[in-house]
Amino acid sequence: MMQNNLDKNNDLPQRILVVNRGSLLDEGVARLISSKPNLDVSTIDFKNEEALVNEIVTRHPEVVVMGQSGGVGFEKLYKMLTSFSTLEKLRMIIFHSNDNAVDVFSQEHLNSIPSDDFIQIVQGA
Repeated sequence: MMQNNLDKNNDLPQRILVVNRGSLLDEGVARLISSKPNLDVSTIDFKNEEALVNEIVTRHPEVVVMGQSGGVGFEKLYKMLTSFSTLEKLRMIIFHSNDNAVDVFSQEHLNSIPSDDFIQIVQGA
């Protein structure tokens, strides 16, 4: 179980962008994160990778959360996004519906985590 570090309030992400790919899981993740105080959660619908990059660059979120799916190279996407000086501290959280795993970029992989722990990952605790 991850420990919540309340002393890091200054490090908590304020802007969270949840990418909706049209699944109930996406909606559930957005609602779960939105239920926590001190987080400004917004959602966008995924159209294509180029539109996603434009939205992220424009909105400057501190965290992007989205489900895994074919066609998006997350490592390449993360590397490109963090090359922008305004996004160099961006974290991407990719959840996998098929095995309950979560990838947290910078390449950290967590297996089967409870929802409270997922919230703590989003908050950076």
